Amino acid sequence: MDLVIFHYHLLPGGVTTVITQGVQALRDHSTRVSRIRVVAGRVPSGLPICPEAEVLCVPEIDYLAPSPLSRIRWKQKAERLADALLERFGGTRAVWWVHNYHLGKNPIFTDAVLKAAGLPDGPRLILQPHDFPEAGRPAGLGFLDRFVTRPLYPVGPRVRYALINRRDLDLLRKAGLPTDLLFLLENPVGPGDKPAPPSRLLSASDARKPTLLYPVRCIRRKNVLEAGLLLKLTDAALRLVVTLPGVSRTEKAYSALVRDAFRAGLIPGEFGIGATGKDPGLQQLAASCDAVVSSSVQEGFGYLFIQALQWGLPLIARRLETAPGWQGMYDGYPASFYDNLLCPLERGERQAVLRRYHAKLGRLGKTAPAGTVESVESNLRHAFSLDAVDFSLLDPPLQLRLLRAAGEDSDFRSAIRKLNSSLAENLQTCLSARPSDRAQDVDSFYGFEAYASRFDGLLESFDRPAQTGVSTDPQRVQAGMRTAFLDARHLRLLLD
Repeated sequence: MDLVIFHYHLLPGGVTTVITQGVQALRDHSTRVSRIRVVAGRVPSGLPICPEAEVLCVPEIDYLAPSPLSRIRWKQKAERLADALLERFGGTRAVWWVHNYHLGKNPIFTDAVLKAAGLPDGPRLILQPHDFPEAGRPAGLGFLDRFVTRPLYPVGPRVRYALINRRDLDLLRKAGLPTDLLFLLENPVGPGDKPAPPSRLLSASDARKPTLLYPVRCIRRKNVLEAGLLLKLTDAALRLVVTLPGVSRTEKAYSALVRDAFRAGLIPGEFGIGATGKDPGLQQLAASCDAVVSSSVQEGFGYLFIQALQWGLPLIARRLETAPGWQGMYDGYPASFYDNLLCPLERGERQAVLRRYHAKLGRLGKTAPAGTVESVESNLRHAFSLDAVDFSLLDPPLQLRLLRAAGEDSDFRSAIRKLNSSLAENLQTCLSARPSDRAQDVDSFYGFEAYASRFDGLLESFDRPAQTGVSTDPQRVQAGMRTAFLDARHLRLLLD
């Protein structure tokens, strides 16, 4: 089969890692793939991307800014893009593998993919959503609603869905997608041997201070200011290293806010150390750090959780609903998973935040199923009736103000430590622990050979008639997914 992999860009980060490691796994171990092309809207120069595949740049599939063009004009652009992609990358042997096809970053590309999915003689499609627009991405979902007329979850004999965690698979099944179109394809994890630390990677003046590594792109759902607040839970002079800035139009402002917090000394450490090809590799950087931290509120797979095991570093992380697939690997390992980070908040401030949630839910009420909005609002009213609230429920400017207060006001800092005493104790214990070697366990479950075997099994399903269910209504699936993500976790003001 000829495999064509699509993504908006190949900038350093999570999806690019999935693609590059997936290509390597298939080149080394697949028995079904004969040719691999990677098609992206933006390909950085000077970086070795996918040497095992042909890399092609199609700027039309890059992130797209909102435009005053009419829906008719956008539809025309989508039709032309679909025709161009089909002419260039179609064929009877072609399999399109599209990452995050409906994220809301480029509705023209989304509509073009959906057109291809509906063709009886078009390419076979593997749709792989890492992130869902219904999950706290109102701007992306609104962008799609405005310009995409086809159902976001197509059903057909030439369509398959690859999901990177069991939760996403179960949600799509419950929403109505036929089971034989759904496949669990957890991300590949390449070798992660930890090299000897180089003589100097981090600032020399801080080299001896315990350092927490947060190897992510600084976007809102990564909740980076919370990682900064974690540093305040102990008297130790802890530092935080965040590897990549946010670059998309919707994330630049948040990334700049966090960057400025580092520059002002509110968060000791380094920001954006992995932003250029001249910076140290991630494995080298890990060798200079003492633990991995994650305050993320949403993850599809969560590479850093697996990488912590490979690097032999303790982990301190907010617990995620997508975690069960790998969390068992942490049994007996120095790790602390927490459910909330409580922070004192005056009654007036709590009421002001709650009013913002009320307004947000009011906007959703027009399209949400009966009763769902009322249930979410009831839960939020309870959460904000207490003297302390979960830090992740607050918007970034308020988070920043509380972070500053935790650094300047010893009484406020003591109150936070008292509210989170168990987390503070676990954090200190993790920093002094010596983890056992789990690299072999990681390779057995997520290594390249295991990944290629799972992917070949997905490709083999195209050889069998799919029982797609004639009665399956893609619009019902779409409505079901919107209901599934309608809860406080996915409506955080942090994500607006």
